Order: sequence, then C-alpha cells, then structure tokens
Amino acid sequence: MTINIKVVGSSAKMEWIQRLERACGCKWSIRWSFLYMEPKYFFKKNQVFKNQHFLIIMGSLQGVEVDVIVANVYPPQCQALKNSLWTSLLSLINTLDGIWILMGDFNDVRVPKDRMNSQFCELGARKFNEFISMGGRKYTYMTDGGEKLSKIDRILVGPKFMGKWPNASLISLPRELSDHCPLVLLTLICDFGPSPFRFFNNWLMDPNFGDVVREAAASFQFNGPPDKLLSCKLWKINNAIKHWEIKKMEK
Repeated sequence: MTINIKVVGSSAKMEWIQRLERACGCKWSIRWSFLYMEPKYFFKKNQVFKNQHFLIIMGSLQGVEVDVIVANVYPPQCQALKNSLWTSLLSLINTLDGIWILMGDFNDVRVPKDRMNSQFCELGARKFNEFISMGGRKYTYMTDGGEKLSKIDRILVGPKFMGKWPNASLISLPRELSDHCPLVLLTLICDFGPSPFRFFNNWLMDPNFGDVVREAAASFQFNGPPDKLLSCKLWKINNAIKHWEIKKMEK
C-alpha cells in the first residue's frame, strides 16, 4: 500500500496509518513522495527502482519461487511525459523477470464512462489502452463533494501472476479519510460454505416481517461457542421465516 506523503499531515490520517501498520504487521518507509507499507515477515526486499513518477520494489515472497515486482505508479498530467512513462515501464517489464504487480493512481481512464463530470482525453485513453487491458469497479476517485468521479486507481498484474494465482480478486474498500478508494488484491480463495438460508427482497415489503425476525431472535437461547451460537440463531430465524411464509400461503 502507498500513500502520497503530502496528505498525511493531519492527526486523524496519521492515526489511520498507524492502525493499518499494527493490523497488517508492516512498517512504513519513505521513498520520494510516497509512504509505502512493507510487510515485515513474508517479503524480503532486494532491489528498488525509482524516479519522480514510480517506485518499484523487487524482492522475494515467502512460498514463491521467482521474484515478485511491485510497482507504485503516479503519472504526470502532461500527456507527452505520460506516454514516456508508459514506454519506460514497458521496458522495465520486459527487462525484469518476475511476477509483476502495478498499482496506483494512473491519472488516466480507458473510456468516457470511467469519468463523471470531469474531462475525458481521447488521446490519453488510447495510449493507456495500449498499455493495459482491464475491467473492474465503476469509479475509485471522488472530488468536489462527489460531483466529479473517475476510475483512475487500478491494480494491474501480468500473466505470471495469473498463472500463480488464477483465482485472485480485486476489492475496492470505503474511502474513509482519503479521496481515493483503497484497493485490495486477494490471492486467497475464501469459501465460507453454503449460505445459511436464502433471503428474498419481497419479504421486506411485508410489514410483519420485522416482527417475525425480532421475535425469533428474542426467544433464542443457547450456551456454547460464539460461532455455533450464530449458526444456531440463524437457523432459528430461518425456521421462523419458513413457518411464517407457509402460514401466509395458507391464507
């Protein structure tokens, strides 16, 4: 994770960063205009490549046989300089062998619908599309009280990454204290098993539905571990809803 160092002056944001540090078991380091969070335990940094518009960290990841290369990118506004940056990055991608992950505010969008109430640059989009191929969440950046929205934050991966983690997924988190949505790249498959029960939206239209759920929850009693308590409570609520639904159909 990286944060523009210019925006971490407030005490609230510093406390937010410190909470992330404690939760993730990471340490913060300064590289040019970025703060970046580096895992303490499972990633060993070997090389760093940097200039004004990118920071690239190359290292070894526990359990992975080849180098992992993580690049944080923050392109300039000038289109000519931006085109030069894409060329430089492609050259490094073709030169450095490893699993590539590129992330950051790319300061460009692919199509007009990736912007709302902000200017779309056709030339910039064409050059950006030549550099990447991607889909995802509609918008990741908001300014001016929500009037202007853009999809400029992305995480891009190469074929070696997909070969290693074919079921990887990308999640956009709430903005909280930032004007950008944090992005999380997950490589683990989280299977929580079957859903406890099916829920139909039309139940919410019935004024008696809330009473059915509240009465079932209030009458529930159980002594045991919390995970089993939750499972049994959901089962009781589900059973109460089933009986309520049957009575409705019989009327």
